Amino acid sequence: LEHWLGRLAARAEPLRYYAHPSVVGMLADAAGVVRSGVSAASHYQLDLVAVDEFEGYVRSSVLPDLVDRLALDQHSERPNVVLRVVEDEFWPFGSDEQVAPAPVVAVDLLEAGDSRSRRAATALLACS
Repeated sequence: LEHWLGRLAARAEPLRYYAHPSVVGMLADAAGVVRSGVSAASHYQLDLVAVDEFEGYVRSSVLPDLVDRLALDQHSERPNVVLRVVEDEFWPFGSDEQVAPAPVVAVDLLEAGDSRSRRAATALLACS
């Protein structure tokens, strides 16, 4: 799958933010947001824990309100949130989907680049 990463990069625009730890958990429950990467690790029972971090997909129409409501800071030097923005007309997830499918989570983990995330992605792909 790693050789496909370059081709898959256009699936969304990744934006990095800092969110106060008290609001990080609210991202998972926000409408128009689907957990992925480290935020989907527990759903897939992966050996990967990220405290006070969030990673997911968000509809482009939802992003401005989410940024304002949760005071997400895009100019922080220590981001703890990755939101992959997808234009509404290309939104690939169902209205009731809260966690991205395993292959999507694996790609996001591979893109993280660290060895822990790569191991988790490999384990997830082996089980899928």
